[in-house]
Amino acid sequence: MSLERLLHTLLFEGYALYPYRESAVKNRMRFIFGTLFPKTYAARAAEAFDLRLEVPVAGPPEARLSVELACLEIASEVLERRISIASGSLEELRSERSVELRAGALRARATLQLLQANDGVAVLCLTLENRSELGATDRETAVGEARAALQGTTDEFLTTPWKLQVAGQTVQEAPRHVMIRDTFSHLAHHRGQMTVYLRLMGAKVPALFGPSADDQSFS
Repeated sequence: MSLERLLHTLLFEGYALYPYRESAVKNRMRFIFGTLFPKTYAARAAEAFDLRLEVPVAGPPEARLSVELACLEIASEVLERRISIASGSLEELRSERSVELRAGALRARATLQLLQANDGVAVLCLTLENRSELGATDRETAVGEARAALQGTTDEFLTTPWKLQVAGQTVQEAPRHVMIRDTFSHLAHHRGQMTVYLRLMGAKVPALFGPSADDQSFS
């Protein structure tokens, strides 16, 4: 498998699995790698805003190496971003360098340095930090904007196609109203899972999408 195909596979998993959280009950035993949140959000949500990668590199000093960031930017939509970080000979990359990365709403800083290790193998050290602006976090504001968007939506628009694309290729396509229906069905599916787990633990079921037997908040 080529490096490019591996990259597309990883990005597709990001499309398919996001927004699962390490803090979710069903994922507490699952390790989430590579998701970086805006620093101001990460500080209060116990999520990561930076990461450090170390990659072994072997070759003569004049060998050239290009380093590129490929990621998914999650905002009002999912966007694939590919940004060049550095390019040069192994000798040139021994000097530490910091690069400010910008693409759309994405703001990040990358720090890169090639360190000599044993037996002629070097280690490429890359640190990434998400410096994006946090945007609206107030729940009532977000709910109000969502309701306004739904109220302004027409039946004609809901019949238009919605596409999920990876690397420019469409992997799923359906009318928008079908995707909205499937989303609610998917939420109900996971609520059913959660209800079973909570009952097995003797815990109460919260009123997430409406009243439950234990919580009549929405009744």
